[in-house]
Amino acid sequence: MAVIMKNALDNTKRSVVNQKLNKVLVNIYFNMFSSESIFMPIETEEQEVKKYE
Repeated sequence: MAVIMKNALDNTKRSVVNQKLNKVLVNIYFNMFSSESIFMPIETEEQEVKKYE
């Protein structure tokens, strides 16, 4: 019985750590991709570059 309780506690701790880690990683990726420097518009008159903009 004690072994089962220990395993349940270990799984609970692992679950909490995974949830916190996931939250941190989501925040990191969100901040990376919401950065304005990534999505700066290209100001040019070249038609070839504007086509891909």
